[in-house]
Amino acid sequence: MAKKHGDDKELTELDAQIIKGMLKRGDSQHHIASYFGVDSRAITHINTRKTFVNVGCALPSELPPPGPYAVDPIYIIFYKTMTRVNQLWDERQLPKAKSLLEKALKNPVFSTELEIKDGVFAEVLRDEFGLSKFDN
Repeated sequence: MAKKHGDDKELTELDAQIIKGMLKRGDSQHHIASYFGVDSRAITHINTRKTFVNVGCALPSELPPPGPYAVDPIYIIFYKTMTRVNQLWDERQLPKAKSLLEKALKNPVFSTELEIKDGVFAEVLRDEFGLSKFDN
């Protein structure tokens, strides 16, 4: 499944089959793009037959459940952490920014320096995804 840069060059023929099946089912192009982690133009190219012209359509039983698809919660926590790193950097608190960045890179779901609700959310994610505990 394509996840790197968001363009249709990363989609495989199997991805295109699934996309065509999702389009046939009536899923929105925006939701399909979210599911595959690509820009919606990649889905438009498949829908308008600019790419993957000779690829068939997946069967309904081969399709994922209909969207909308949420962003992975781990990315939300990591994004909030990176926002805090940037704040610390702008405030010239470089040792704190460096420490927080290093912790985030070791384990993107930790609760140090985040709001309490984010910390509780991170604990749930650790359990659900089996991530190791990070020493605070």
